[in-house]
Amino acid sequence: MNPRVAIGSIRRAAGRILPKGLGTLAGANLVSQLIALVAMPVLTRLCSISDFGLLQIYVTVTMVAGLVACLRFEQAVLQPPELEMAGGLTVLSLLASLGTGVVMLGVVPALAWLLGTAGWHRISRLTLVVGAAVAVTGMTSAATQWLVRRGNFQAIARARLVQSICAATLQLAGGFAGFGGVGLIVGDAAGRLAGLVVLQRASGLARYLPRKRADVASLSRLGREYRRFVWIASPSALVNAVGGALPVLIIERGFGTAGLGVYSLLDRVMSVPTLFVGQPLSQTFSHQLREALYGAAGAARAAIRETVRVATILGVLPFLALAAAGPFLVTTVFGERWHLTGQLAQLLALPYGVAYVLWPVVPTLMILNRLRTQLVWDVARVLALLVVGWAVARGLFPLRGAIAIIAVLMSGFGVIHYGLCLSSVKRQTVP
Repeated sequence: MNPRVAIGSIRRAAGRILPKGLGTLAGANLVSQLIALVAMPVLTRLCSISDFGLLQIYVTVTMVAGLVACLRFEQAVLQPPELEMAGGLTVLSLLASLGTGVVMLGVVPALAWLLGTAGWHRISRLTLVVGAAVAVTGMTSAATQWLVRRGNFQAIARARLVQSICAATLQLAGGFAGFGGVGLIVGDAAGRLAGLVVLQRASGLARYLPRKRADVASLSRLGREYRRFVWIASPSALVNAVGGALPVLIIERGFGTAGLGVYSLLDRVMSVPTLFVGQPLSQTFSHQLREALYGAAGAARAAIRETVRVATILGVLPFLALAAAGPFLVTTVFGERWHLTGQLAQLLALPYGVAYVLWPVVPTLMILNRLRTQLVWDVARVLALLVVGWAVARGLFPLRGAIAIIAVLMSGFGVIHYGLCLSSVKRQTVP
């Protein structure tokens, strides 16, 4: 068979199986993760376990604040049929992110004083970096949602590659220079900024920026029209983010930055399939679901189930490999001092695998405007994790047990969320 004909057949077959844009995003994510994986074995030997614990605190703060930095206006970008309105919502998201970054300049020192651990005091010395990273993270989310709406997955892919290359290069330079955790954090923040520059250049959002009083008034009216995202979705997202951050707070409080470092590498290893497949699949799913809601009654449910099926097919091998040989794989790649992380990867491959498979359809409730349903789920998860934190604080679990019960709990709540997504879609699309 002619090689060109064979390649064309393969591409057509992949196009029938995979969602539009997934190949582009997954390819970029693959290269990005390869860059990170190449750098990580060097970094785990240059930096201490505590350095990675410090990095995890920074990532957690950035994740929590970055999730609500846009006041959730970015989640509304996919809703209005008018492109002008979507552009205005994106601009509102960008402006809100800048404001959140400024607010973090006071929040970070306050958290360090309140929590009082050595790791948080070290983070407080990098308050300016954290504030900038939060603002950049929020703006990146807004620009990404805008490009998802436009179907410009190539720009998202380019930004991801630039971010990964920049972050890995600077982190390696900081590691060789002996900067430890500070080098890891500054390198990550610089990578985020580089990725944002690429997104903004491709977005064409400059035309939606307010240039006169009428434009400002129009943005203000738009903000009031979508105020539910501020008053309902933002608290829900904050509770959701706190739920995601509580494992870090629990482990750092109970076992210090060294224990948190073990959890940090575990989370990074287990997140590789999510970043490679789950993240681009979630972005293409958001695009598909929005279109499916205007189609046949069962189209949205079919999109959810198909997304989970594709995630399972594309992610089963990594988790099977970790279940079979986690300690060997982790210590071979990252060094012998990370043996406990390898054992945990082997032990928790199933719950992490379930969470990965269901993660791409998480935006469903937000797209459907089921904000109260999302909030109830978020609150329930936080309460369950607080019980675990109480048990850890009283010494009822060792490090291994605390990480295991947290992973199982988070996976279980993922299954509950999936059920809520399916039931909400049925009520939304069936007369």
